Amino acid sequence: MKSFLLLILLTTIYTNSFATTPIKDAAEFFLKTDAFFKKYAVEGNIKYAQLKQHRTDLSLLVDFIGETPVNSVDVYRRKAYLINCYNLLVINAVLETYPIEKVADTNKFFKKNKHQVGKEMMTLDYLEYKVIFKEYKDPRLHFVLVCAAKGCPPIPSFAYTPGDLNHQINRQCQLALDNPSFLYLEPETNMVKLSPIFKWYKDDFSPSIPEFINAHRSEKIPMDYTLSFYEYDWRLNAWK
Repeated sequence: MKSFLLLILLTTIYTNSFATTPIKDAAEFFLKTDAFFKKYAVEGNIKYAQLKQHRTDLSLLVDFIGETPVNSVDVYRRKAYLINCYNLLVINAVLETYPIEKVADTNKFFKKNKHQVGKEMMTLDYLEYKVIFKEYKDPRLHFVLVCAAKGCPPIPSFAYTPGDLNHQINRQCQLALDNPSFLYLEPETNMVKLSPIFKWYKDDFSPSIPEFINAHRSEKIPMDYTLSFYEYDWRLNAWK
């Protein structure tokens, strides 16, 4: 009996020790990030309530992001790495004040609060525009960087990975643009209703917004339709 109890104790200690072992490199980061999103992302939303009770998985990923200089991640992996970093840091920031219905002060959340990335302190906006978009002038990134709101494109239940990145980004673009909650047509008024994302970042979508949409949407929108923008939904992308 004593031997059995000792075995259980040792197994528990080993399991807990393994669970809290720091992530050693980018390859392990991608594996653990993929496992994280498979566990906590459901139908484009995040299980914040469950995650709030079990933060170890996320804490290990955030610690790695904080200690790993961005430039130390090789060029082949870096774009996928930064996308995952942004999405994980947004989720971690939400948990600091969860439970919430939505981010109460978006200006503070994105432009003032700072997070450690590669031993530097930066805001989410800085990470998005001064790091990610500065290096990758890719408008498709607007459909994979998720700002914790229902109005965002859905967050996938997988990590972005270097070998499959282009396919993953294209797929997420198409999923968003095919979604009638994200983009819909009003034939009676010759109008297409768009997410405000297209208004906020209109200069990123070249040569034009309709041409970008038609390059990534299953069914093309008429080029002569008027563009209109619905109100953004800032409610938290929480799975309920």
